[in-house]
Amino acid sequence: MEGVTTLGMANATFKHQNIIANILINYFIKYGNDIEVLPTPSVDKKDLKTVSPDIAFFEVGEQYPSVVIEIEHKKEISRTEKKLPIYFSAEYQDIKEIFLYLYDKQEWRVYHSSSPNDYTLNSFSNYLEIDLNELIFTPMRPAPSLSGTPTHPQKPIVLL
Repeated sequence: MEGVTTLGMANATFKHQNIIANILINYFIKYGNDIEVLPTPSVDKKDLKTVSPDIAFFEVGEQYPSVVIEIEHKKEISRTEKKLPIYFSAEYQDIKEIFLYLYDKQEWRVYHSSSPNDYTLNSFSNYLEIDLNELIFTPMRPAPSLSGTPTHPQKPIVLL
């Protein structure tokens, strides 16, 4: 769409922004607000010294997130992986899990504070006890299964 400007998401693509919006909306619809979830987009993608995940999950009243999600295209993964040690530094000691979603491959990677240099291909958050893959699609369409088996059908959700 020509002439359309998006604000607040730096230079993120529409697909990137759409995934962020879906995760936020679907989380609140499905799980309420036991944990605060906020978009925290980066402004300067070249700055490798500070972290600002696309989405952060906070325990209510806490200053630092427990779980963060970075949404990336496979071409940008090396820049994000260079920031992982910062996430697991003493300053951000509350972070338990970091998820990296590669939207062009529909691949989830999870990194844990116990072994920050290793990841597993998984969309299930042990800390939140939810499958994050179920949150990235619009409520009217079920998320595709990562294992190749069909997911359970979701009921349509009507927003008033």
